[in-house]
Amino acid sequence: MWYTHRSQRPKSEVRVNGTVHLLSELPPDTTVPINWVAVGRPAQLFPPEAHDAIWAQQEPMNFPKEIFGLDRPGLGETIMPKLMERYTRFLETHGEDVALDGGAS
Repeated sequence: MWYTHRSQRPKSEVRVNGTVHLLSELPPDTTVPINWVAVGRPAQLFPPEAHDAIWAQQEPMNFPKEIFGLDRPGLGETIMPKLMERYTRFLETHGEDVALDGGAS
C-alpha cells in the first residue's frame, strides 16, 4: 500500500526524451510523453512532428530576448556570434569550479 501526505504537492513527469522548453510552465499532474514537446505558459503538449504548432507557441515567447537580451535576427541575419560571446562569458565564471567530491568539474 502507498501513502501520500495530504500536503504533498502535485507532480509532473517528463518521460524519456521529452522536452519542456525554457520559459514554459508545466501544469501540475502533467505527463510529457516519450519524445513529445511541452511549450507555452501554460505548456501545451505536442508530438515531435508538430513543428509548426510548436513554433507557433515558441516564437512569441521570444527566447533570444528573454534569455540573452538579444532581439531575434531578421531573415538572413544571425545573432550567434553575440550569443556565443554571452555563453562564453557565463561559462568562464565557472572555470575554477570543483566537484563536491573534490575532483575537477
